[in-house]
Amino acid sequence: MEQSLSKLRTVILFLVSLVEMTLFSAPLLGWPSLIIILKEEQIASHLCPRLSIQNGSQSINYQHFSLCAEQEKSLNLSHNIAVMVMAVYVFLAGWAIDRYGAKPVKIFSSAMFSLSAALFMFTTSKTPETLTPALVATVIANVGLMLSIVKSAVLYGKWKSTANSIFLCALTSSAVTFLIFKVTYVL
Repeated sequence: MEQSLSKLRTVILFLVSLVEMTLFSAPLLGWPSLIIILKEEQIASHLCPRLSIQNGSQSINYQHFSLCAEQEKSLNLSHNIAVMVMAVYVFLAGWAIDRYGAKPVKIFSSAMFSLSAALFMFTTSKTPETLTPALVATVIANVGLMLSIVKSAVLYGKWKSTANSIFLCALTSSAVTFLIFKVTYVL
């Protein structure tokens, strides 16, 4: 009875970890989907030049958002900063897991997810400066979650390499997170 309960807990842990890896471990891989939403929401659009068009006796002023190089540079700078922070934080999170264990790191990652969600919520065309901290908080949460889940693969005995392979497949498919945001945004 106890052994079957232990196997059930292991299977449940595996399934929950798989869902966590798919949805939350590396959504920044879905940057192309997110950047479309950011442009449509006119994040960093204040950097775009205003165009003036004369139509007979009427003058029309508008901003051209689709091909604004300055907006692209600003958004890509935010993304690059987040990726650089992620590269450094992988080492720090690995050290923290070895020093304190996976559970505190996973709890910290959950808090960072909450912070990143709040920062994304406050990112508007009037407050584009919250985008970079939102992306940084997201990658910090991603790395901690990913490393704590990969560490749990030792629970699967001779199947730990298979479990890690499945988790890493879920990691690379987590780009679907921002795709879901994009589809939801369009609807």
